[in-house]
Amino acid sequence: MSGWRPAVPPIEGHLLRNSTRNILPVMCSRGQEQSLPPTTASSSFMELKITEQVLAGLMAHSREAAPYEACGYLAERNGVVLQMFPLTNIDQASDHFTMDPVEQFQAVREMREQGLKLRAVYHSHPETPARPSAEDIRHAADPHISYLIISLLAGVDPVRSFRIQQGIVEEEIVRPVA
Repeated sequence: MSGWRPAVPPIEGHLLRNSTRNILPVMCSRGQEQSLPPTTASSSFMELKITEQVLAGLMAHSREAAPYEACGYLAERNGVVLQMFPLTNIDQASDHFTMDPVEQFQAVREMREQGLKLRAVYHSHPETPARPSAEDIRHAADPHISYLIISLLAGVDPVRSFRIQQGIVEEEIVRPVA
């Protein structure tokens, strides 16, 4: 895989910035109405460096969890995502996820023991493109991490990453490294 900048399809009710800094009005998924958020997100260049091995692991975990959404954490060292921490989606649903809280604490403890830092939350969309839903945007509580989405749909970009802050979504480049 190589770094890429996919086009950003709209999701109603939120603003979404792609990597070229264009602000796009977006629509809610599942018919939910949302008020438009502020348009003051930072314009700094963003990318997520991730090993090809972790990318392959994300795809494998997403396929194993289907038809439900897969979820987990990604951890980095020196700015490169080196390890994934697959977690159980206790909702066992195809359109949302809730991480097992016991596994979350265990994953964070393991990261600290290994000198890793939480870099991203990931989840899969078994039946929809890799773009944040209104629910994803609403529940993105930490503006300092990335939100990576894996799609299992044929013909769409399978992996995309986003920064989400106060309802503003900015896509970042996913840059695979060896």
